[in-house]
Amino acid sequence: MSRANPRTLDWNSILAGLVQLWSDNPQILKRNVLVGGAACLFYRDQLERINDPDFQVRAYSEEEERVWLSRDADFATTEPEQMPDSAGSIPLGRLQMGFALGAEEFKENARNVELSWEGLTFTMLIADPLDLWREKEAATYRRARPQDSLHLEVLGITLQWEMAHYAEKIATGELPFSQWISRANEVTRRWNSVLSSQQLRARLRVVNVPEITNFVASR
Repeated sequence: MSRANPRTLDWNSILAGLVQLWSDNPQILKRNVLVGGAACLFYRDQLERINDPDFQVRAYSEEEERVWLSRDADFATTEPEQMPDSAGSIPLGRLQMGFALGAEEFKENARNVELSWEGLTFTMLIADPLDLWREKEAATYRRARPQDSLHLEVLGITLQWEMAHYAEKIATGELPFSQWISRANEVTRRWNSVLSSQQLRARLRVVNVPEITNFVASR
């Protein structure tokens, strides 16, 4: 918990609440999608664990850390009446329609991820980072909330890292090019300046796959 605001949630606090929710009613985590600041914290935690030197989460000021997450964990849901108000001490929010996407769209692309907390392992749905990026980009135009630009920054790093990481799997034969290019085209269509990152361009070139090199050169 943040010292500045005890109701501001960090990822460990959220995990503790999610474990409680899984214990009480696992169907909630199977039928609804974690979105908003809580989902952005998942991707921030993932980047910090990966610790890729080219795609680092920067150090935040105390004030930035304080506003990083709102005071609840939001779920995109088409069944708001089934969603409890809290999970342990964590308040839960219900989202049926965001700035850019609705609950059905979030669920269509959601990722089923495995999480662990204090020896317990469970699975749940978390919004795709590109869907979150679209939602947060729209939020920056619709509201003047300081956390949205911070979230958008981390989601951008996540998308860049994924493009580089999965390109490297093509070179090792672990992933077909068709799967990579489908995602890369989707990302660049939604975020046409993603390849302005010199770190990303360099990592894609060093993979030394002609189709990827041509893709980078064309943008």
